[in-house]
Amino acid sequence: MRRARRSSGLNAFSSWLRLAQTYTEMTTAAMQVVAHRTKRMTTAGARPNARDRRELALMVQEKVDAAAHSAFAVSSELLRVNHRSAMRAWLAMMTVSADALSLAGSRTASQAVARQIRLGRALQRTAPTITALSTATTSLASAALKPVHSRAMRNAVRLRRG
Repeated sequence: MRRARRSSGLNAFSSWLRLAQTYTEMTTAAMQVVAHRTKRMTTAGARPNARDRRELALMVQEKVDAAAHSAFAVSSELLRVNHRSAMRAWLAMMTVSADALSLAGSRTASQAVARQIRLGRALQRTAPTITALSTATTSLASAALKPVHSRAMRNAVRLRRG
């Protein structure tokens, strides 16, 4: 039991580290892209050439696409997380209800004590944990960040090449 709790805690911690790494990569790439595009805009002035106009149009379209993909990813992840949470809650309710009914039907004091212990353990096992919530949170954030991260990284590489 302790090993499982420690393992889930490490998984939650590592998921936050992965999210932080992805965020750092994305913001670094975004700074490079913004610097490159700003330089191009100032160099082009009031009359950008065809290549600069394509880049500006691409910049707008990428923002719209990334926002749409991000929203879709978050909604998909929310459905998955909500489904899992609902299943956990239903299973917990069924387990605890069965153990509570069993306790209510006890015929002897020793039977009642044993069933009460079983009910207490069931309650302890089925209680929601902070790590599950933490992992679900990073899962949602990662889903939202993934489309934006991939576009920022691709743009940084593309614009570095010229």
